[in-house]
Amino acid sequence: MRPGRSQALLGSCVTSAVTVLAANVAAPQALRIGLGVAMVFVLPGFAAVCAVLPRRELSLGECLLASLGISLAISVCMSVLLAATPIGLTRNSLAAVLGGSTIIVSIYAWRRTPRATGQRSRS
Repeated sequence: MRPGRSQALLGSCVTSAVTVLAANVAAPQALRIGLGVAMVFVLPGFAAVCAVLPRRELSLGECLLASLGISLAISVCMSVLLAATPIGLTRNSLAAVLGGSTIIVSIYAWRRTPRATGQRSRS
């Protein structure tokens, strides 16, 4: 396990929760844009990569590219699904769905991440 992976997953959960909160309350536009970019381009993919590959050691470049691609795919799929529902595709609905799913997947990935106490990673 890479050192700091658990902390990165915790940061992913916290950032997702702050994004959902910022979409529903009055927050500075710069904060909303920064959180929105992270939510659409990085966080869901990072959580998914950590959940699917809990023991795999990826380089920084591999992890960033996988996170970017998977995040874009998740964001597009969620947007299409929301547009087909009666709720519709709004800033609040997309933030809630992406934030909630990222929190759930981050918790799942954290549970799957091997701990440093006695477990060895097998690639």
